[in-house]
Amino acid sequence: MEKRTLLVTFLAIPVLISLFMLLNHGPRSGPIDGGASPFSGSGAYAHVENLVALGPRSIGSDAIELARVYIIGVLEDLDLTVVRDPFKATFEGEEYGMENIIGIIPGSGDGVIAVGGHYDTKDIPGANDGGSSTGLLLEMARILANESLEHTVWI
Repeated sequence: MEKRTLLVTFLAIPVLISLFMLLNHGPRSGPIDGGASPFSGSGAYAHVENLVALGPRSIGSDAIELARVYIIGVLEDLDLTVVRDPFKATFEGEEYGMENIIGIIPGSGDGVIAVGGHYDTKDIPGANDGGSSTGLLLEMARILANESLEHTVWI
């Protein structure tokens, strides 16, 4: 009986705290309230779908080059300056040509904020960040492309 009372008390504490906060401070409002955000989840997801449709984007594949063309096209359609930064990487004893793609959103000041991800496919079960991070970044570029920013943003 004592363990049961302790468990019920333990589970009831968060509920009571939440009720207290609600009664004293009102409902908590999140950052997005009825379309206040220009971010489009469906737009970001559409980029992910387009990248996934290219197939696995492993280093050295045709699909990775198609992904580069896609990303550069989206950034150029936003009238951003695109910088291609090729480099070599060694993987399992073989050297591969790799490339960073940077969309530059100019700011009025001297500072630079860099936000990055990767667009290649990693051979890790459950990993999806190569597509999802790229979709997020391309949607972020769309939002920021026409903003007056203090700092330059590299995406």
